[in-house]
Amino acid sequence: MKTKEFKKKIEEMTEQELNVHENNLKDELFHLKFQWSTGHLDDVTKVRQAKKNRARLETILAEKRSGVFWEKRGLKQPEKGSSNPKASRSPRGKGEKKG
Repeated sequence: MKTKEFKKKIEEMTEQELNVHENNLKDELFHLKFQWSTGHLDDVTKVRQAKKNRARLETILAEKRSGVFWEKRGLKQPEKGSSNPKASRSPRGKGEKKG
């Protein structure tokens, strides 16, 4: 898949879809590295491309989590539903106890 097509595809995904796709890319990279080490990989550029695609995906995922993704594109960030259990928690610093 071409770089621009890949970027467009991952930009349209939700965070949950990105997490699933990230796991798939991790597995793919593991298998490619394994094939490379055993000498069964014909095209070693696949490893480099898989690494770059994973980095692109992680960048978009981090941007979406921080809200930068939406700001860069001039879009309104979608509201997070109450299905996220971390959203209802109160923030605590390191070393602070419950109570």
